[in-house]
Amino acid sequence: MNTQQETKMHRALEDELLHLLSSEQQQFGRGGFYQSFPQLGITGQRPTDERMSTYEMKALLTPEMSVLDIGSNCGFFALTLAPLVHSITGVELNPRLVQIARKTKEYLGTANAEFIASPFEQWNAGERQWDVVLSFAVHLWVRMPFEMFAAKLLTLLKPGGILLLESHNIHQNDSCFDERIKWMCHLGMELRRWGMIRDDGVHERIFAVLQRKADGVEA
Repeated sequence: MNTQQETKMHRALEDELLHLLSSEQQQFGRGGFYQSFPQLGITGQRPTDERMSTYEMKALLTPEMSVLDIGSNCGFFALTLAPLVHSITGVELNPRLVQIARKTKEYLGTANAEFIASPFEQWNAGERQWDVVLSFAVHLWVRMPFEMFAAKLLTLLKPGGILLLESHNIHQNDSCFDERIKWMCHLGMELRRWGMIRDDGVHERIFAVLQRKADGVEA
């Protein structure tokens, strides 16, 4: 397949995904995709390449890891990570966004990604645990107190596992994010590093990379 044919196929997929996206009002994305997908030439509110670089994802992940993405939206970030890890699971409240993620997964032929349509507070993972858990600006949208949310995150992490926890806008609705980090440490996690990100040009967020202690103390 030549480049022109490939581009034409990408555009056809994007048109199909946009049709699905616009078939109902979306809370995020400012009328378009929330997350970009450079591999397919898809733009979005939050640019994937910048986020990958800022979080240092390629240094964080290894090929044998399993990853859980909470609030995975259209799945574009998860599918970007899929070639870097053993498996990735996205949990997303909105079934329409999960439909988009699954269509994109099928188009790419990505075998190591799965997307689950469920409110996080109702989702039961059973005994399953992951090496890395991603929680990107989602904790205020989950219908449970942060203390309960944090405790559930811990149950989803393997001992020694990594949590990447990102705030909402720290100047608007998440000014106490430093207290949230302290609470995670109280539950038995260690802060490895933190940073700032303003990838969409509007919202300034803090992200923290935390590691569950191998003999972590759970509340």
